[in-house]
Amino acid sequence: MKFGLIIQGPLLSIGRGVSSYKKKAETSENEIIKHQCDETIISNIENYGNLFEKIIISTWKDEKISKKLSEYIKSKNNVEIYQFSKSDVPELPKLKVPSSWSKEMSSIMNVNNNLNQYTGCKLGLVKLENVDFVIRVRTDQEINIQKLKEFILENPKKIVVPGIFFENYMYQIADFYFGGSYKNILNFFEACSKNIFDFSPHINPISCLANSKYLDELNMNSEVLYYSKESFQYKIMQNFVISKALLPSPSSIYQKISWRGEKAGTEWKNQNKNIYFYENFSDIKQLVLPESNRIIDSKLYSSKSNFFTKVLRRLIKLELFK
Repeated sequence: MKFGLIIQGPLLSIGRGVSSYKKKAETSENEIIKHQCDETIISNIENYGNLFEKIIISTWKDEKISKKLSEYIKSKNNVEIYQFSKSDVPELPKLKVPSSWSKEMSSIMNVNNNLNQYTGCKLGLVKLENVDFVIRVRTDQEINIQKLKEFILENPKKIVVPGIFFENYMYQIADFYFGGSYKNILNFFEACSKNIFDFSPHINPISCLANSKYLDELNMNSEVLYYSKESFQYKIMQNFVISKALLPSPSSIYQKISWRGEKAGTEWKNQNKNIYFYENFSDIKQLVLPESNRIIDSKLYSSKSNFFTKVLRRLIKLELFK
């Protein structure tokens, strides 16, 4: 089986690290890292380049390619770099950042890269030819790609993700790396690069997969993707997609990640306690909603619900499991 590798993202990465990881709201501006990704990219290729028929570095036209990285790429027969334009990618609403941050830092960190990320992945992927499987990693991260490749070969029909969060009664995927068959990954990136059902990059991919492939099987229409997150049909949609299409990788890959030049510390491992990895993925229960309750759910949680319905739905509980 032939594998291709996509290394996607900026060449200057700005954000949090993992040695003393904190949530964004708890992070001070002086803890933000500005990481030149050259060494990270080169390290991944040096350590794992022999596992791949071809390697594509996918970045943006406004990123500066250093002389060191340019010369390194020229020295490799199976490595190419492409710089794509963001001009055709719709701009999304800004993200929230701590009010204590400077205007300059806020303008950098409040950009929602949801569509940029998946567009860059898709554009890089179409440059790969004659491969059966694909792995995508970030330009600013190092993981055990050998172990990830082996896991993908053991589970060839799934889209492999780092892990699956369960927060605020919703499933959310970790999006640091992906792997799977070329066809599955291409369909996934295409769906995620052209649809926005939720501004969260961790929630939207699940809805995109549902919209592209699973709504008929669920006997649902696309309106469900815009329902209130309290909707049981919405939860069942998420649950179905995760169980059918996705598979979290072994925890050891995620827990030992290096990000923006830092190795994962205790804080990083502690905040991962609410994530499903391969080891406990079978704990996720299948959700079922009786047809009679589906009708009620649609009336209560539709995006078109009026104020009184929104009040009423907080007073009603439906049984999810049977």
